[in-house]
Amino acid sequence: MSKELLFFYNAKSGNSQALKDYFQKIFSPGSYSCNLCKVTYGNFGMKEKWKKHIEELKIRSSFYYKDHLHKFGLNETTELPALFLKDGNQMTELMSAKTLNEVEDLDELIDSTLRLVDKL
Repeated sequence: MSKELLFFYNAKSGNSQALKDYFQKIFSPGSYSCNLCKVTYGNFGMKEKWKKHIEELKIRSSFYYKDHLHKFGLNETTELPALFLKDGNQMTELMSAKTLNEVEDLDELIDSTLRLVDKL
């Protein structure tokens, strides 16, 4: 089975949640709880530079929300955002919430993911 990067946002899925997040990022960005979202998304969708980076990685990458954790055997107390490596049925955390919350900009996140992928 092939390896896959699983990015988990510290946000819930769904249109109403997306609308709430959209306005929160505009009117109260300091209170937004998902740094992964903040760094990789603008007001109108995924940043083109991030999208291109993900497409060019040598490993499949997927994105999920906190209400999807159970699908991967992770519990609701998992701190998010986070990045996991899925290898068969095994899940290994590659970037913790603490690490992702300290990322200051998209270039730093891209560099970090490139270093991680190079080690796989």
